[in-house]
Amino acid sequence: MATVTEPRRRTRRALQTKLLIDGQWRDSVSGRTFQTINPATEEVIAEVAEGDAADVDLAVMPRAGRSTPAPGGRRTHATAAS
Repeated sequence: MATVTEPRRRTRRALQTKLLIDGQWRDSVSGRTFQTINPATEEVIAEVAEGDAADVDLAVMPRAGRSTPAPGGRRTHATAAS
């Protein structure tokens, strides 16, 4: 005997569209976005934050008291004894 089932309801997934900088989701400094498009349907999936140089600067700048850049790009702890 066959059973009738309800058709699957389409669920909408929450998409992260911001930049992850220093452990926080943020809009881009410029506020610019770009479309992400599904290549199979050409449907716009999301508007994603467009990072630029200002966002990179925020991402690579050390937080106060955590660490400071060292010569050669190495990171050293800011509170390390000299």
